[in-house]
Amino acid sequence: MERIPVFRLSNDALVQELEESVAQDCPHTAPQVALIAEVERRRLYAPAGYPSMYTYCVGELKLSEEAAYKRLRVARASRGYPRVLAALAQGQVHLSGLTLLAHYINPVNKDAVILDAATVDELLTAARHKS
Repeated sequence: MERIPVFRLSNDALVQELEESVAQDCPHTAPQVALIAEVERRRLYAPAGYPSMYTYCVGELKLSEEAAYKRLRVARASRGYPRVLAALAQGQVHLSGLTLLAHYINPVNKDAVILDAATVDELLTAARHKS
C-alpha cells in the first residue's frame, strides 16, 4: 500500500477523508462477518487444521483476538437474524454494539432467550447510532 501524504491535506480535506474512511468500514465489515459465519457453518476451518473458527481467524486470517471474537460473535448472531448484518452494513449499529447485543440474540447461545424477529428489530432500533 502506498503511503498517503495526509500531512499535505487541508483541514477540511483531512476531516472529509476521515469521515469517508469511517463510513466505509461497516459496509466492508458486514460481508466479512457473513463469510466468517458461512465458513464456520461449513466447518471449513477443520481441514486447515484448526480446532475452531476462532483459532482459524487468529491463526490463518491473522485477526487480533479481539477482532476475531467480535466478528465471530456477530456472525453467530446473524445466523438466525440476518437483520443484524444489514444493520452493520448500513452503519446503524457498529461491530462493538452488535457484539454486546449478540449475547441476547445469538440463537445458539444456551443462555439466550429465543427472540422473535420483531424483538430483534426493536433491539437493533434501540441500539442504532449508540456508542
